[in-house]
Amino acid sequence: SVLGAAVARLFVAHPDTSRWTYTRRFGALVLVKDTQNNDASFLRIINLGSSGQAVLWEQELYRGFDFARQTPFFFTVAGDKYVFGLDFADVDEAAKFEEKVKKRARKIMKQSAAATTSGPNATQRTLSLDDDKYRKLVKALAAYNITENMLDDPNTAKLIKDFVNQNGSVDNLIRSVHPKAPSQAPPPPPPPPTNAPPPPPPQSAPSRSPVPAKSPVMRTASPHQAPPPPPPPARRNAPPPPPPRHRPPPPQPKSMPSTPQQPHA
Repeated sequence: SVLGAAVARLFVAHPDTSRWTYTRRFGALVLVKDTQNNDASFLRIINLGSSGQAVLWEQELYRGFDFARQTPFFFTVAGDKYVFGLDFADVDEAAKFEEKVKKRARKIMKQSAAATTSGPNATQRTLSLDDDKYRKLVKALAAYNITENMLDDPNTAKLIKDFVNQNGSVDNLIRSVHPKAPSQAPPPPPPPPTNAPPPPPPQSAPSRSPVPAKSPVMRTASPHQAPPPPPPPARRNAPPPPPPRHRPPPPQPKSMPSTPQQPHA
């Protein structure tokens, strides 16, 4: 189910972690609760075009998820591998979306705290992990679409243990999925123009609502093209057109007849 939606563009702090790179992906940014995936919560950018894959980007909300506001229109998210930036087309939409994301993140924190209070689950017991390392493992496994709700199953716990052994240790698995994040996010890109309309989709939007996919599929969207400039305003009291390049010479005046002389007396 969709909990919130807005129009946004996606930036990433990669390959240079000190500056933002535009991914050329934009569309409907939605906050969803995936009922087919143990009610896990995701941020997804949905393709507004009539063709191609539905989901252009996806990030699951995990315990400790931070939707960090850099400016009223630009927010950052620590993803599974990189830091992402979300550039909203409308400031009011951004504020409403921020409220919904933070409300959902608080609920996830409460659910995780309740699960921790009730005791370690099957995976935590199998791997003999303390709470801190277990939380890091949960976040790492999210990159493989494994949610925390799945980890309480004994069969899943055994598979996770084998998977960890293949990577050498839990620490190796965590490092392979979550490289060291930059100490400070790069500054946000310039703000959009005042009252700017949202970026247009590559094609007209479909009549039916797109169905989010389970796994993230990225597709390059068409770049935003600015409309042509307006024609120049009409000029009043315009000067007369210039004279022709080759003007004929003015006509020669006719010669006056000479006055007859009077005879002398």
